[in-house]
Amino acid sequence: MTVIDNTPRDQYTATSGQTVFPYTFEISASGDIVVLKNGAILSEGGQYAVSGVGSDSGGNITLVTNATAGDVITLYRDMALDRLTSYTNGGDFLAADVNNDFDRLWLALQQNTGTSNRALVAPNTDPLDINMTIPDKDARRSKFLKFNSVTGNPEASNFPAGDFAASGMNIYDFTGDGATVNYTLGMEPGGDNNTQIYIDGVYQQKINYSVFGAIVTFSTAPPNLSSIEVMVIEALPVGSASAPQVTFTQAGSTYGSNVQRKLEETVSVKDFGAVGDGVTDDTAAIQAAIAASESIYFPPGNYVITNTIYTRGEFDGIWWRGKRLFGAGPESTTITAAVGFTDSVMIHIGNKDYLTDSKYCIKNELSGMTINNYNMLNTTSDVGVLTFGTYDNRLSDLAIISLAYPFTRWDLAIDKGTYTTIVDNVHCQNLQVASATVGDVTTISFYGCSATFVNVVNGVAINFDHLTVQGTYSGVYQQNRIQISNSVNVAFLNGDIEGDGVAFNIAGSVGVEITGNNVAMPGSYTTLGAVTENSKWIVLDGCSQVRSQGNIFLNWVKGPSAPAPGTYLVETGTNSKLDLIDFNGDTFTGASYARADAQVLTDAANVIINYDSPIYDSGTYYLVSYAPSVFTGTNLVTTGAAWKFTCPISGVYAVSASALIAAFAQATDYAFITINVNGVEKFRMWNGSPVFSGILSLAIQGSVYCDIDDYIDIRITCDGAAERSLSAAATGNRVNIDYIGTF
Repeated sequence: MTVIDNTPRDQYTATSGQTVFPYTFEISASGDIVVLKNGAILSEGGQYAVSGVGSDSGGNITLVTNATAGDVITLYRDMALDRLTSYTNGGDFLAADVNNDFDRLWLALQQNTGTSNRALVAPNTDPLDINMTIPDKDARRSKFLKFNSVTGNPEASNFPAGDFAASGMNIYDFTGDGATVNYTLGMEPGGDNNTQIYIDGVYQQKINYSVFGAIVTFSTAPPNLSSIEVMVIEALPVGSASAPQVTFTQAGSTYGSNVQRKLEETVSVKDFGAVGDGVTDDTAAIQAAIAASESIYFPPGNYVITNTIYTRGEFDGIWWRGKRLFGAGPESTTITAAVGFTDSVMIHIGNKDYLTDSKYCIKNELSGMTINNYNMLNTTSDVGVLTFGTYDNRLSDLAIISLAYPFTRWDLAIDKGTYTTIVDNVHCQNLQVASATVGDVTTISFYGCSATFVNVVNGVAINFDHLTVQGTYSGVYQQNRIQISNSVNVAFLNGDIEGDGVAFNIAGSVGVEITGNNVAMPGSYTTLGAVTENSKWIVLDGCSQVRSQGNIFLNWVKGPSAPAPGTYLVETGTNSKLDLIDFNGDTFTGASYARADAQVLTDAANVIINYDSPIYDSGTYYLVSYAPSVFTGTNLVTTGAAWKFTCPISGVYAVSASALIAAFAQATDYAFITINVNGVEKFRMWNGSPVFSGILSLAIQGSVYCDIDDYIDIRITCDGAAERSLSAAATGNRVNIDYIGTF
């Protein structure tokens, strides 16, 4: 009889109705085997029978009750370690007894070896003094087993953080483009089996991809715009689980999320190393924060940058995704250009490659901070905040400060390819809305903003509400407070404009509305070249459909009763052509002049300039004509001291007159030529300075609204002399009145 070298243990997964399960090891008695069904011990006789006892190749266990499919049947030897044979002097010494006795010894050794092989054992390569004895009962109760970091011996542990490993799931999302097969993860999975991949929600068999390092390589490129989700199982210290492994569900929601996703909704620049001490270069930290999230917070501090900050995010196949940058308020958060900053832009909002790829960067926001670009040195074109190639933006609660000189430095520039943008409570010096092409900057709305100079070029649908413009003349480019060129549908509503130079300079534009503003300009100002210039409320050149209504135009210093240099109401360029210009319900305070060239009425078709509706105070208002034409016509009849014309129909009438006036009575005399409606003076032209010898030439023009049977008269008045009619003046007087339509 022999003992075969084998493991005294067998295990099976039963099929439906199976009853016979072989055991492959020797037992010397039927009680030397243990039968487990799904971990529960079965009893011999009642639940199973044993055959093959004493056979060195084993036998069978036959269950009384059929097994169910999937039942786990475990068989192992568990003989009593005792001696059953005793040898006596002079007794029988039979071979069968000896063999059986020795077989039991070897079977016992096999049984113990099987048990020890399933236990913790120090390897033979360990030092001789290794001690694998576990701590005693009292020392190990409610503890975890660990191994000493120096000796390697087992010891009890209170489970300090990091001592035991757990698993977590990291998720990486990508978008397929139909060509890319390699995608880089944020970690190394350590093999294919540590990953699960879904494309558009469909699980991918591992035969379809491979993993090497941190790179997943697909056998076929995922389709264009497909959603790729790579899930990586990561071994983590239990006490230091990373944010992706901490999951939660918001109250009232059925959608689960994790802390990592929540934290990425908004990040702080200080999470990426920004200091905000006004000294440290925070450029790289800010740019890293922008790359990590769509919402970036700037805690209170002064963040110094040495290069342009770009806000463009990832491309989603249609648009570039925008970013939200927000601070703790202009009084608390500042971004400052470092001394020696040479880039042309501090904060670039939008697509920096718009000129080449024509793709917009959508949904950008910049708010709650001060932008200090005082140290910028690129004098050819310095911009504090630039919007470029961008759509659906909001700029709010910003203070942008700079040297603001020369003219090419813009604190805020709304530039090419900017659409649908709200600018709210932004305060700066030079503000520009401009593009090289009409309509490439459109639908821009300003609310409650302020500046010293505003420039609109080629804009469409630009609206300024409650705009404050205050400033003084600081160079030839900034003699205007508000300058509008080649633009369509621009509105200035309920604002305050104060300073010297020109309040509104409008050229080549259509559909400009100026409503409900307070405009205060001095009578005159001195340029950098020491030249005295008259301030102007509005200058028009080549415009159409300009409407000024409900404004209050105010001189800082009211002029004397005799004409003196003061603020012009309107001035038009020498070759200006105007159409549908209306001043409706405005209030003018202070001695002022309305100046227009003769060509306004003679060169432009269907011109209507309505000065009839404004409300005037006790000051005198003038329409001054430069380079007057020779007017002809005898539409008037002489009635005493004036030429008088009775209006046959209601509407707007263009009135032109010129006169040659003889010598005055004395050196202090002034001469006036006036246009009156129903005896009420509407416009006056004066000679500019007293002259009491020679012949003085005066010319006047204007447009007035009259009802049927109203009368227009033109008079000449001279201080120190009686009023005289044009017929009494020297030869060369001309008068012309033309009906030009309804307004």
